[in-house]
Amino acid sequence: MFSYQPERLEERFLLAGTPTLAADLNTDGRSSWPSGFTVFQNAIYYSAYDDEHGRELWKYDGTSATRVTDIDPGPETDFWKARIDTKGASHLYILQNTVIPGGTFGWHSHTGPSLVIVVSGTATEYEGNDPTCTPHLHPAGSTFVDAGEASGHLVRNDSTTDNLVVIVVRLIPEALVPTQRIDSPNPGYCPNIN
Repeated sequence: MFSYQPERLEERFLLAGTPTLAADLNTDGRSSWPSGFTVFQNAIYYSAYDDEHGRELWKYDGTSATRVTDIDPGPETDFWKARIDTKGASHLYILQNTVIPGGTFGWHSHTGPSLVIVVSGTATEYEGNDPTCTPHLHPAGSTFVDAGEASGHLVRNDSTTDNLVVIVVRLIPEALVPTQRIDSPNPGYCPNIN
């Protein structure tokens, strides 16, 4: 004799509406092979390939897709490459910092290297190992590398009216996470710069 007991199946949902193409990076019908999707400040950032630029960083804000920057400049047939090898596992952080007019990050160092992209304003940088205390100016649209050296540095916003906005891409050894910043005293070369 058989016994039959109905079993409730899990509910399934279908998306409402019709899928639409957000962006067509390769108009010849080939895939752009998008990958590495990350949501940041109400936009989707991702890596994708197009025939003109090769693989680059893209941003989709809900209305259009734009190339964020030309990470690998030149046509795809140019074979210049950059590669970073780490000794052991590492973490990559991307953050945005805003410094008000007259503000500063204070003297500090990092446990790994950082690529700093100046989005707006001008970053005035002082190196902790420079006895001449020479300011290095980094205007909007420029980049600089903070090597993460123990001597540290200080970045200021010397403007009296405009914010300084930077995007920082930082590589940290896994063993040193969550320590990304190490506050440092003034090195003495720049007694009035804090």
